[in-house]
Amino acid sequence: PFNGHYRRREPERAVLSMGSVLHYDVVFLGSAHTDIVRALQSGVGLYRQMGLGRIWVNPPLLAGPEPKFIPAFTDAEPSVPDENEKADLPPEPPLIHWLRARTENKHTAVAVDSISNAWIDDLKELYESARIMRSLPKGTRIGPSPSQWGRVLDFAKQWPQGNKSDSSKKDVQEMRDNLFAGKNAICKGEDWEAHLRFGLPPEGKDKPDVFVLSFREWLDKRMDSLAETKAAQAAPRDVLARVARAGINEARNQEGNRT
Repeated sequence: PFNGHYRRREPERAVLSMGSVLHYDVVFLGSAHTDIVRALQSGVGLYRQMGLGRIWVNPPLLAGPEPKFIPAFTDAEPSVPDENEKADLPPEPPLIHWLRARTENKHTAVAVDSISNAWIDDLKELYESARIMRSLPKGTRIGPSPSQWGRVLDFAKQWPQGNKSDSSKKDVQEMRDNLFAGKNAICKGEDWEAHLRFGLPPEGKDKPDVFVLSFREWLDKRMDSLAETKAAQAAPRDVLARVARAGINEARNQEGNRT
């Protein structure tokens, strides 16, 4: 075979042709039989990373004197294999397992992209709104600094990846506690309390005509809404990390606009 990395052909390999059948008569191995079959079906020999060495032990196709083929087309509804039938199936290649996982998580990735982009667009508008509210010239930074957003990013990157269980909602609440609660909260200080804009009052509070939202309150409300988004509960840290990176860039852009 030709090796593209080394740009040369490698030595010939003595291998069995794909689809070859090897027949052995063995004595009953007792309780070790299942372990041996599982070990064989995980692959044998060299170059397994290239797809060689895959073995199907005792395939139902060859259980009788003649090969027994399943009809290619049938009017019957496809059935879900039971545990015994699953044991007769060939092992699933790692690539197929990876592709299946990617497909199952695709809706989560789409949700993360959509939510992150919406938050980032809103954050850019909030920076501009905060500057206008205080009548500050361009180049005057307001709100969290790049280093403060960097702390949020580091926190998100170090937070364990969530899962698809109900505990993901609890994870979001624990993240909020670390970000906003207590004397060791990450999002605290004068910069995080900088006023952003006027808007509708939060539920459960007195309802004046307008209220002022701070950077801290904005991010807290966004995290609270994230806990109710089932598609994104599996990856709250990914959403937070993307928003934190955008916050770093936006804060740097403000400082870079100084005249």
